Amino acid sequence: MRKLAASIAGVLLIGFVVPAIAAADEPATWTSASREAASQRPVHPKLASNGLRAPGDARPRSFDASAPSSADGRSLVTVEGSDEVSLKRAVEAAGGDVLLSAPGSVEAKVPDANLGSLSDSADVSSVHPPRRLQPATTSEGVSNVSASRTGASGAQAWQSGTPAQTGAGSKVAIVDVGFASYQSKLGNELPSTVVTINHCGPGTTGFDGSGPDGSWGTISHGTAVAEIVHDMAPGAQLLLICVFQDSDFSLAVDDLTANGVKIANASIGNDVASRGDGSGAPGSAAMAMKTARERGQLWAVSAGNEAAIHFSFIGRDVEGDTAYEMFPGPTGSGIDAVEDYTFQLGAGGVSDIQMKWDAWPATNVDVFLCVWQGVVDSSTLLGCSTQNQSTNPGEPVDMARFGNTTGSTQTYHVAVLHAAGAPTVARFDLYFHGNEVNRKASTAESSLSEPASSPFVMTVGAHCYSSGASEPFSSQGPTIDGRHKPDISGPDGVSNSVFGLNTGGVCGQGGFRGTSASSPHVAGAAALLLSANPSLDAAELQGILQSRAIDAGALGQDDVFGTGRLALGATPSAANPLAAPRPARFKPLGSPVRVHDTRTGTGHAGPLAPGEDVVFDFATAQIPAAATAVVLNLTVDRPSGNGGFLTLYPFGGSRPNASNINFNAGQTVANHVTVAVGAHSGKASIRIFNATGSTPMIVDITGYYGASAGDQGFEPVDPTRILDTRPGTVGPIARQLTPSESFDFTVAGRGPVPADAQAVIVNLTATRSTGGGFLSLFPKGGTSGGVSNVNFGANQDVPNLVVVKLGTAGQVTIANSAFSSVDVILDVVGYFRPSGANGFVALNPIRDLDARTGNGPRLGPLAASEVFNLDIGGVNVVPSDAVAAQMNTTVVAIGGGFLSVFPAGVSPSTSNLNFQSGQVVANAVVTKLAGDGRGGFAASAPVFVINDLAGYFSPS
Repeated sequence: MRKLAASIAGVLLIGFVVPAIAAADEPATWTSASREAASQRPVHPKLASNGLRAPGDARPRSFDASAPSSADGRSLVTVEGSDEVSLKRAVEAAGGDVLLSAPGSVEAKVPDANLGSLSDSADVSSVHPPRRLQPATTSEGVSNVSASRTGASGAQAWQSGTPAQTGAGSKVAIVDVGFASYQSKLGNELPSTVVTINHCGPGTTGFDGSGPDGSWGTISHGTAVAEIVHDMAPGAQLLLICVFQDSDFSLAVDDLTANGVKIANASIGNDVASRGDGSGAPGSAAMAMKTARERGQLWAVSAGNEAAIHFSFIGRDVEGDTAYEMFPGPTGSGIDAVEDYTFQLGAGGVSDIQMKWDAWPATNVDVFLCVWQGVVDSSTLLGCSTQNQSTNPGEPVDMARFGNTTGSTQTYHVAVLHAAGAPTVARFDLYFHGNEVNRKASTAESSLSEPASSPFVMTVGAHCYSSGASEPFSSQGPTIDGRHKPDISGPDGVSNSVFGLNTGGVCGQGGFRGTSASSPHVAGAAALLLSANPSLDAAELQGILQSRAIDAGALGQDDVFGTGRLALGATPSAANPLAAPRPARFKPLGSPVRVHDTRTGTGHAGPLAPGEDVVFDFATAQIPAAATAVVLNLTVDRPSGNGGFLTLYPFGGSRPNASNINFNAGQTVANHVTVAVGAHSGKASIRIFNATGSTPMIVDITGYYGASAGDQGFEPVDPTRILDTRPGTVGPIARQLTPSESFDFTVAGRGPVPADAQAVIVNLTATRSTGGGFLSLFPKGGTSGGVSNVNFGANQDVPNLVVVKLGTAGQVTIANSAFSSVDVILDVVGYFRPSGANGFVALNPIRDLDARTGNGPRLGPLAASEVFNLDIGGVNVVPSDAVAAQMNTTVVAIGGGFLSVFPAGVSPSTSNLNFQSGQVVANAVVTKLAGDGRGGFAASAPVFVINDLAGYFSPS
């Protein structure tokens, strides 16, 4: 094995080399002694310190990285297990004192000599240093001044408007790690009274800035954050909640519930407390945030300041030498990959490295950090991290903290090693929180702290208040499961009584800097919105803030600014009240209309080319310019490419990570699409993206959503089968439709559909066909317009969602093509009528579930007969009173079977998708939501499920 020895700027050496080596091709190798020393693992597998264990050192370790034992011979630890009562007994048996408890864990002070025996207890799963929450701020000078600013958010205009909007009547919780000096600011930079709640442990008030072990010193970070909230919403009541570690978030969520608080700010986080997709163990911050949103709480959370201190890599051990490669060698160069990461520490400097890898929620394979000083051999091995998952499965997390005691600048090498059974390829994220300099590389992408990755929080990045430029340290997305984050960007660099005055209007010259300052601007803005309209729920507050943001960076939502820079926009008034988007009502067309057919040149000359992204304008005679969404049937006819898909999205929006139809070469596939429209040349317009191959495409319109008189309101129903032509099932006929046969079927008054229904949403399925063909569904008395809704091959089960107007006598016509006989199934999911209570709000499609990546949060396929419930109402920007969701659901099949989508808690009796092993199949879905806003998914065979949210129905 060869390693590359190279010099960067004459300072930093790459590879396992001695600094004096000059030749760029001089090899350096692992020595057998260094590998043997590195492989020595702890004798107490449940016990992990934040320091290094030197080779041959089998003693239980203190959790103070700067000394062999803590000052009083006792260490502050987190003890984890399933039974809180048993954990307390185990701590007491080890001579320790319990300071705080949370579900599944306790914080305790334990004698160093007894840490080993504590970890050996059968009731204990792990003993480790508390995962302290880190303030998301940059180093600042502190001066005692009273000036403050609110950036370019527009809050001052709201406060001085008529009527004045100050946040009166709203409550905001500031959840933070220290509120030193807050008393001196009451009645000035803070309200005259605040509510304080302490979860930082006995022995401290929780508001003198110290942690439970007194080691933090004075921290006024929370005081500075609270001041910004007060600047933004001076009339809001503030709750100051002191927390210490990740598990304390669940306690804070309960505090908000008990005090009737709907808005919280958390300018704190932990880099390795979650996979990075919003999932987590019970009691974790990630799960606490899910609970918070389900309870109607909006949490503004700082994205973190980790963009420049984060390093992510896909580690490979292709050589089988127990070390993961961090940097691949140049292709074709003959140079091997590099297996170490280098940096330097000055005299007295401390390195604090935190690592996680993608093996969540738990792993039984030991992966660990090892550190060498200067040169890689057995004599320079400082030690290896102490967490050992091989004999005690645990979270895929490790840490290493050590100092430079040599009196001069030193170079250090860090390698990631593993025990037997480790995957040959894994993703790693490293965070450097110490005094490291001249680090080899950093990765801004996916550098979010936790719980900022959660889909249940509003994540805030940072931009300079004066220039609007993104701060280089502001953590970025995407999340590990592929979602955009942050959600919005807030200003920082503002003057603050804790962190001082900004000077010269230049960010970085005084003031409060970091995403810690950005997030409370958003929380304060939410308080102003809530004060102006107390009926708004958490999702509506988030939606309004995101919709009013000023787009920055890439078009639409991106992973730097989110949807844009915070801007409150127009102040509310009697003529322009503050409200969530108004749901639009449905207007069906008398018959389907073909508006786009690349085979004939209608709407587009020839098939869509690979990667083509076209604008399509709807004629105002068909769709008025004021429409908010169009209802389409989309068909792909014999494309050239395999693995292709089309994505439809509104003109003016960013192309989402979503799809509407999936296909392979030679297939004819149809799918329903309801898509938001944007204004282009005075017309309602959409964009259509073709991923790959030459793709002939057909678009048929069946209706639109708008606000014109006479439109229909929607009522969802539990999925109900109203027609099945197979013998012995449901409906007036029990035989197949023959070739060219048309069948008139009465829908109004059947099953859950009332007699005055004007249109219905049904899932139309073709099954048991004798050959290829298609079905058309249209109003009785109208025509098909040459439109097909379902295209099928011999003996295939093919469904498609159809929104169809009811014609003469409340009937629809089902027309079969001339090619073969086929059975037909109709499952109704909702209906429209003038008295219908609900309208539709279209969204730029949002991927809210992807079991392949962990989005949802759901990682892994649904098992046969498993039910998975997805939070839809109250999440993203869907309000909690949403009654139904419009989605595009895709399956990546492992076996053959069907998928049902339904309101959570309802036993499914219908299907939405049918699939064969290995297929990728999509179908549009409208589903009623349970009272808690959830939708259910269940499959008859193992399958990965992907869901793209296109909009929702709520009271209009």
